[in-house]
Amino acid sequence: LLPGPSTTAGRLRLRACSSGAADMADSCEYISAVSEVEAAAARLAAHDGAIAVDAEGVDLGRDGRLTLLQMAVPGYAVIFDVQAIGGETLFGDQCDVGKLLRDSRRAKVFYDCRRDVDTLDKHFAVMVDGIVDLQIADVILRDDDRAEQLRRLESFLHRGSIRGQPDHYKSVAKLRGLGEVLKEYGLAAKGKLSHREHQLWGERPLSEKLQQYAFEDAVGIRDLFGEMTKHPRFREANVEIRKASARFADALRGLARLPEKCYLEHPLLPMCIVDGYPELPRHISTDEVAIRRGDSCAPCSKCFNMLLVGCLGKVKKKKKEVRCDICRAIDMQASMKACWGRGEEKGPEKGTTSGGSD
Repeated sequence: LLPGPSTTAGRLRLRACSSGAADMADSCEYISAVSEVEAAAARLAAHDGAIAVDAEGVDLGRDGRLTLLQMAVPGYAVIFDVQAIGGETLFGDQCDVGKLLRDSRRAKVFYDCRRDVDTLDKHFAVMVDGIVDLQIADVILRDDDRAEQLRRLESFLHRGSIRGQPDHYKSVAKLRGLGEVLKEYGLAAKGKLSHREHQLWGERPLSEKLQQYAFEDAVGIRDLFGEMTKHPRFREANVEIRKASARFADALRGLARLPEKCYLEHPLLPMCIVDGYPELPRHISTDEVAIRRGDSCAPCSKCFNMLLVGCLGKVKKKKKEVRCDICRAIDMQASMKACWGRGEEKGPEKGTTSGGSD
């Protein structure tokens, strides 16, 4: 059995999750005691390359609670029990873990960094720097043409809407989950947790299954980064990936308040995150929805992000709202589902179907 929180570091020997490396399981430490933190941090710091980072928690985000931080380098992964150690200790100025996260010279590799870095910033004043987000790298490296970009959106949005009004989706990309990308690069997919199990990150002792899941996430991100660096376009796209990763992190981290859940939890990306936009003041009021003459960017009144005017939809004059193309798509999807629901209540009319989408 894997050790739960204790007064000493649990030295785990968990199964490897990388394809072709089943006989080379990583050495993984579960750290729950303050006295063991610096030795683990020193082992991470001794490796001068990129560090894979992931986090788990109860409703992870600025309104939730961070309970675990996982970090991995070749041959070694560590799970820091933030709940047991204390974030003030683990991320303080005197601790090497916080120093590694803040160090712009060391690449910190995430897969969808947004909630992780937002939580670290808002709860512990840790401004993570040197971010390389592999979810963003995936969008850049696959380099979809227009037809493929729209095809990917059909797995989340209504096909008829996309095909009927493709210009409304020209600035929208579909993000992929970690499991799908691991599989594409020939790496073993991580395990899955139920919705209930995702609510147990604050339970102690932490179950073997949850420890395994946390380990696999960090090691999977590390190994995926290794495979992505072999991509023929990675070297030339490296600077672009880093800049886009920073914009991706700031899209959430830079918000003074959070939008409604539906405008936050979705797999859609405004392409200006990847393509870039001018330097912007981050603290423009989200109530200021009018696009002034000459402005290159404006805040979306739904997701609150500052985006290029070209990524924003038409002004809804009655409500004085400016929506980005993504929030417009989400609103349209919600309206369609509401219509389908009403159709189900009344029963389908002759010659029509109800209750589903393509």
